[in-house]
Amino acid sequence: MRQQRYNQEQTRQQGNENPESAVAPNTKRVGQYAGAMKKATLWRPEFEHDACGTGFIAHMNGQRSHAVIKDALEILVRLAHRGGTGSDPDTGDGAGVLLQLPDKFFRKHAGVHLPREGEYAVGMFFLPLEEEVCRLAQIGIEAIVKEEAFSLIGWRTVPTNLHACGYGAWASVPGVKQMFLSWKENDMPVDVRLYVLRKRIEKAMKEQGFEVYIPSLSSKTIVYKGMMQAWQVSDFYPDLLNEEFISAIALVHSRYSTNTFPNWERAQPFRMVGHNGEINTLKGCEHAVLAAAAAMDGGRLKKRFADILPILDMDGSDSTKFDNLLDFSSSRAGRFRRRCL
Repeated sequence: MRQQRYNQEQTRQQGNENPESAVAPNTKRVGQYAGAMKKATLWRPEFEHDACGTGFIAHMNGQRSHAVIKDALEILVRLAHRGGTGSDPDTGDGAGVLLQLPDKFFRKHAGVHLPREGEYAVGMFFLPLEEEVCRLAQIGIEAIVKEEAFSLIGWRTVPTNLHACGYGAWASVPGVKQMFLSWKENDMPVDVRLYVLRKRIEKAMKEQGFEVYIPSLSSKTIVYKGMMQAWQVSDFYPDLLNEEFISAIALVHSRYSTNTFPNWERAQPFRMVGHNGEINTLKGCEHAVLAAAAAMDGGRLKKRFADILPILDMDGSDSTKFDNLLDFSSSRAGRFRRRCL
């Protein structure tokens, strides 16, 4: 049985090399998977759980190299048994990798002039695939960027290989772009300002009816992920195979969703964590956060507290909500993340 499964995985991976595909992205899809979920009467979003595989690698002296990324991707491939799939064997529940911002790589490939390392941030965006809808969404995003006193350096379309994943993923694939930002210092730390900016963009896009998701928005880290199998991540994102893309740390994740529907947003790692899921006390934790939010003053975010509510994404999985709370706790109070944990 093990040999048979191994042979099947090898066959699927070899299939990515076939340039002739009978399947093409459905550019006219209109939330077909979201619609299917809403019609599934036995499905309850509040009971979303993950049961996943995670891995982490770091250079002890903080030395960045492409070797760290290669090893991380190998870890991810070996976590394939921890990932889930449905009727389409080439569409996984989700997989991805969190890395340090590759400054040298971006200076060569971003197509824009960047400030010194640490003085700019990169946002990874899942945007509508339709060109005109994507353009309108970007206009709305850029308006909020300006309101929050950031300077837009430019956008980069992330190279993707649509032949690297299955039909189920293709049918809902987003447009993947990176946004580059700079800023002038003020009395609020930049990581907190970026947190407020992301929350404002998320709320505005939802209110305006745009399907927009931000895997990461940071001056330190970046997330490459998607609704795919573990071994498909590096094929889908050619950036990860470039020798100039270097990092001293890497967090990888292969998702197995429990009683849930996979999508591009629920793939991990998230912005702060790669998490195994299966939080049995989920509803109690949710109620505690909702109650606390009504009474707290917002800490460092006191003047902007209304802009970042709600703290939790109630449509997300249990791991999503854990990441939401950790992100909020470190931004609001300025605590080290190990204390927040």
